[in-house]
Amino acid sequence: MASQEPDKHYRRTSIGLALIAALDELPAILPQLAEKIRQHFDREMVNALRSQRVIRKRMNFKARCHTYRFCDDRWYFMLKDVKVKTDSGRSIKADWVTIDAVSTGLEEERRMLKELRAGSKSKKKR
Repeated sequence: MASQEPDKHYRRTSIGLALIAALDELPAILPQLAEKIRQHFDREMVNALRSQRVIRKRMNFKARCHTYRFCDDRWYFMLKDVKVKTDSGRSIKADWVTIDAVSTGLEEERRMLKELRAGSKSKKKR
């Protein structure tokens, strides 16, 4: 699998693919403008996920892990015989599911904030 910048990862989502298809169908848009639109999409997807403006949902799944890989801050899983249960109780079954997860750096930011908070608490105790 080719290495890809984390912020361009979202172009492979259904909304990202729809945007690219729409831009390709509009011949009046110059390629330079289309690229600027794609870059803006990349930035806004990362900002939306980092600022937690997205509704959080939980789901549980059971599956057989056929393949997994970690490379360049990216996890890749191929799951077989997948059973998903959402927090609303809905069940979904699939023969195969592919998960491609990219680190956005949010984990590092959270760790640093936690360390800063712990440091300020220890200073207050003195």
